Amino acid sequence: MKRRLLHIIPVTAAVLFLSGLQLDASGNFAFSTEQYTQDTQTTFTQLVDSEKQVMYLNAETNVLEEESNVSSTIETDGKGTQVHLLSAAGELCKIITPSGKVGYVNRNKLTTNVEDIFTEIDETKYSIGDVEIKQLPQEESSTIQTLSLDEAVHIIGTNDFSYFEIEKDGVKGYVLKDNLKDEKTPIPVTSGTEGFSAVWANMGNTGTITKAKGVNYFDGRRETYYSSNVLYHYLTPTWTLDEEGFYHDGDYYVVAASDMPKGTTFSCSKGTCIVLDTGCPAGTTDYYVAW
Repeated sequence: MKRRLLHIIPVTAAVLFLSGLQLDASGNFAFSTEQYTQDTQTTFTQLVDSEKQVMYLNAETNVLEEESNVSSTIETDGKGTQVHLLSAAGELCKIITPSGKVGYVNRNKLTTNVEDIFTEIDETKYSIGDVEIKQLPQEESSTIQTLSLDEAVHIIGTNDFSYFEIEKDGVKGYVLKDNLKDEKTPIPVTSGTEGFSAVWANMGNTGTITKAKGVNYFDGRRETYYSSNVLYHYLTPTWTLDEEGFYHDGDYYVVAASDMPKGTTFSCSKGTCIVLDTGCPAGTTDYYVAW
C-alpha cells in the first residue's frame, strides 16, 4: 500500500491563493475587479478597488463562517476594527479580519471612512452662534438644521476627528466640535446706572406679574407678557390655561426668552417657567397669556 503524503500549506500562503487576491508592492491586498462585477450594487462596487479595499467595522460585529445570516460566528470584532474586503456581492460581504480569518459580515456594518465611527457619550453642549447640523460628518454634506446662539445640543458620539455626533428633535446629525461650547453665554450686566440689564439686576424682586401689572422685575430679569389674541402660537391647543389666564405646559408657565434655548426651565416670579418661544429682548421673560 502506498502512503499518501499530506501537504500542509502555511496560513499566510493560503491567503495568497484566494481567488482574485494578491499582495501589491506596499504589502496591501489588491483585487481582480472581474469577480465583483456581477450581482453587486454599483455604489458599493465602486468601493472595491486597490485604493479603497481597507474598510472598518462601524459597530461590534459577529463575523460569520458562511455566507448566511444563520451561520455560526467565527469571531467577534469591535467597532473601528480594520478589515479587508474580499467581495461585495449581495447583503453579506466577504472579509479578512486582522487575525487572518475569512468570514462574512453585513454590508451595513462596513465603512471606508474611520471618521464615521463614533464612541457613544452623553453630554450637553451649546452652539456658539448660527451653526449648521450636517447629515454626515463631512463639510460638503447637506445641512439638515441650523442652531441658534446658545441652543442646547445633545452629544451622543465622539471620535478623534472634527465632528460630534448629535441628536436634535429625534434626528441624528453632525456638528463641528469647534462650533460648540460647554456653557451658555452669560447675560451681560453692566456696571453703574446705564443699561437695562444693570437697572433690572439692581431693582431686585418686585412681586409678580399680573394683568394689571404688565412689567415686573425678578431675579435680574424683566418680566412682561404677550397675548394669544395677538400672537397665536401653533402649540396653543396643547397647553392648558389657568384661572389667571396664564398658559401652562404641564407644571410650567409657558414663556418666550431669546437668550435661552427652547426647553430651558428656570425660576420666575410665578413659579417655574419653560422657554417655548422667542422674539423678545435678551434678559426678558415674556409670559404667554390669554388676555
